[in-house]
Amino acid sequence: MDTKERILAVGRNLLLDHGYKGVTTDAVAKRARVSKKTLYDSFSSKDALMEAILLSLLEENMKRWDEIMSGSGDALEKIKVLLSFLAELLPQLQERIFSQVEEFDPVLWARIEELRNERLNRMKGLIVEAQEEGFARKDLDPDLWLILLLGTVRAVVSPRALISGGISSRELVHTIGIVFYEGILTEKGREAIAKKEPK
Repeated sequence: MDTKERILAVGRNLLLDHGYKGVTTDAVAKRARVSKKTLYDSFSSKDALMEAILLSLLEENMKRWDEIMSGSGDALEKIKVLLSFLAELLPQLQERIFSQVEEFDPVLWARIEELRNERLNRMKGLIVEAQEEGFARKDLDPDLWLILLLGTVRAVVSPRALISGGISSRELVHTIGIVFYEGILTEKGREAIAKKEPK
């Protein structure tokens, strides 16, 4: 692993452990065992470092998203797996990272939104495919479904909602996934799912 990649790996770990505000150039340099001069030789500023760390974290997770999208299975199966993946990923990103980036770095937030929207448009394609196969309801607007899904996750995966609800963010997002997944199914879709579930 070269120096730049080592710095990014350390930065990703710090970001997940301490959130966006908790990542400092001193902490990254110390954990990566490089001088601050070496750090700034690789990244021109703290903003450039933070952007590279965050984008590398997203790219790492987006690879998994892309693997699911291009994997085997019908559209309905892929939607279910993607919702499970989001249930694992979103709580840690939303609580510790996204909410802070949106507040402190609007330019970087715009790049994140662009990456997210690109992936979500592909998920919308799966919903359309499931509708064409007769597994998802035809009266469902895929754009509106995605807006409602994201809005619900953002509204309830917050420290205030979690404290008042007394449940974990992972449980919350998992339940949201179930509601949004089962809500799109037709009878044919439910039968197809039942056939695939182990008895």
